[in-house]
Amino acid sequence: MQLGDLDRRVVIEKPTNTADAYGQKVPTWATHRTVWARIAYENGDEGYEADQKVATRVVKFFVRYDSTITEKMRVNYNGYYDILAIEEIGRGRYLVLRTQKKDSQ
Repeated sequence: MQLGDLDRRVVIEKPTNTADAYGQKVPTWATHRTVWARIAYENGDEGYEADQKVATRVVKFFVRYDSTITEKMRVNYNGYYDILAIEEIGRGRYLVLRTQKKDSQ
């Protein structure tokens, strides 16, 4: 893979807590980094969760190496993708973020 293959701008988001008007902690998402990525669409599936039809799409995002990215984060690119696994390529050159997006129908 060459650096020029990273042609999509994506946002890596991390979970955080903020306070609402009553001082209660509310889980939210904050921008961790905005990075260039290459996207590879893998497969999709449909199933039922809690009696609701759900479509699942698995997508790989290839990004430059960043040791601060974890599986607790998500990718924001035309929707939100939960990070399932992270794989390092080429001794700290790139990361493959294997993600999943679920859409309720």
